[in-house]
Amino acid sequence: MSAISQETKKIIQDQYSIRQLTENDMKQMHRTFSESFSDYAVPYKLTLDEFAHKMRHKIHLSYRYTSGAFSNEKLVAFVFHSLNQYENELTAYNGGTGVLQGHRGNKLPAALYDHILPTLSSGGVRFCVLEVLEKNHQAIKVYEQIGFIKTKRFGCFQLKHPKKLKSDGITVESVKEPNLQLYDDFGICVTSFGDTMEQLKFNINYETTLEVIVDGKQAGYLIFQPLLGRVTRFGVRVEHRRKGIGRALFARASKLARKTLSVINVNRDYSGEIDFLESIGFVNTLDQFEMKLEIK
Repeated sequence: MSAISQETKKIIQDQYSIRQLTENDMKQMHRTFSESFSDYAVPYKLTLDEFAHKMRHKIHLSYRYTSGAFSNEKLVAFVFHSLNQYENELTAYNGGTGVLQGHRGNKLPAALYDHILPTLSSGGVRFCVLEVLEKNHQAIKVYEQIGFIKTKRFGCFQLKHPKKLKSDGITVESVKEPNLQLYDDFGICVTSFGDTMEQLKFNINYETTLEVIVDGKQAGYLIFQPLLGRVTRFGVRVEHRRKGIGRALFARASKLARKTLSVINVNRDYSGEIDFLESIGFVNTLDQFEMKLEIK
């Protein structure tokens, strides 16, 4: 069922053209993305090259499931989607929704989903998933009107007290060609869509992997983006926890990173991971909801 009335649909059709985006739209996508997020609570300032990299590798944009609204041939609203397995279901991930000022309040996000949902359904996609800032009440209302429901609560953290990070004589090694399957044995590591192993493979060549080896076997690992300071995944085998391995991994990452370390979308249901981050100097900077839409 559509989230917009027939009358509103007619108004949108008269004022806008909606279509799937292509690689040829990259410059317009970057410009509209930058403008639409200029007043966002979390600043997004990316060069065209940085933005293109994010779309192609980190989000791994699927143009078939990505749509935009145009006014006088200018892109004024968009929904970016990636496609992958998530929680054992084929899922489209909303890697960004934006509407330019002057076009907000016209139900363009709902119209964009109206346009793309039949394609998602025909492609066998079961769910759409996204993250939204907990305090962004207007966006939450928009997504709920489309049919999304809140499913998880994530905490986002930034390193504020780096002096708490010490290696304690533990050797941390960089790995050029990590075997990601090995890390499946490290116990619970429940991530958001963007940091699953399935999604990580698209960007792994641009991330740095650190390991601690004990008795010839991986005891702990950490994967991060040095340019951004963004930690993607980390874990320590159960039998090696509380021995300083996690702290040593973060200490090494902090020295290699060009920006302050951050860890986003830590599931609030797993307090042990949050307690560890806070114990080594991270502080909670904001919280997000994961929201999910079931495709009928």
